[in-house]
Amino acid sequence: MQRRSLSLGLLFINIQLLGLLGFAPRLLVRAQDGTTAAPEAVVRRVNAPYNVPLDEAAIFWFGRVGTTENYADVRVSYDETQLSLHIAAFDRRLWYDTSPSTTDLTNWDAVTLYLDTGRSESDGPDASAYRLEGQLVWWETRDGYQVAYQADGETWVPAAVDFETESSWRGDQPNNDVDDRGWWLLYRVPFASLGMAGPPPPGTVWGLGVALHDRDDAAGTFISDQVWPEAMEPEQPASWGQLVFGVPGYRRPNALPDGTATIRHGLDGATVVDADVGGSSVCGAAAAPEFFPTWGSLNYAGKDFLNIQNQGDVADWPCYSRYYVTFPLDRVP
Repeated sequence: MQRRSLSLGLLFINIQLLGLLGFAPRLLVRAQDGTTAAPEAVVRRVNAPYNVPLDEAAIFWFGRVGTTENYADVRVSYDETQLSLHIAAFDRRLWYDTSPSTTDLTNWDAVTLYLDTGRSESDGPDASAYRLEGQLVWWETRDGYQVAYQADGETWVPAAVDFETESSWRGDQPNNDVDDRGWWLLYRVPFASLGMAGPPPPGTVWGLGVALHDRDDAAGTFISDQVWPEAMEPEQPASWGQLVFGVPGYRRPNALPDGTATIRHGLDGATVVDADVGGSSVCGAAAAPEFFPTWGSLNYAGKDFLNIQNQGDVADWPCYSRYYVTFPLDRVP
């Protein structure tokens, strides 16, 4: 990027708002001698908005794009009756079980959702923890393609949790050796099925984990799961991320703007670091037509414009983009 500038009067930062994008702050401790200590452990958090359409839900992402690695966008929201999570997976080969068994759903293209309504800090999940599994399906009904478990302090046991899933896919077709675009799974988890009369009060924090399972051939060649958070361990709820109900409120500081500061790359020695990753405005044309082998490594260094969209259809993932920019604030009073 050749021109990266920011003009502001008085800048206010509410770091909790990063939770809307699935971010959590990574704090560094700087000593007087200028050295930087090791960062504190990163806690991944997402703030679920209330009663919004899918394209306005909070979003976080995880995984990698590759020939044997999958990436997922997860959108989260809730309303008076249920919690909703939409998982869109970039997946080259799609496979599901035409004779499903609830004992091995995760041996195919599937998603496991972990919820802890009590945020257990014990060594293992207790009765407040749930594990919900859902598998990809084509034209068949969802019967047999989803199952629920609840922890009992020692292990996961089948549970009568009345939740719903939907799934669909984009590409050639499942269960063959032709490249596809990907698939998605939607979870609807009624609060009543978790023993609640309605949604938790705003600000309530639950434990949340997601595991994306992948199968790319009929033989079931092993492929590692992709998980969120990146250090999530299914049997350790303390390692899961945080789901916060409601969007953080903003309290305007008791201050008045006083002057203007312009921060621009190269101006007065400012260094503005940025990166443009994904498909950019050309939908990853350099990686076409296969996309999966090289799309994840595309480099747009030196480009003098950026492209950001709110994409939702997994068929369009080669056009998905991310833009990261960091402005130094040492010139702001």
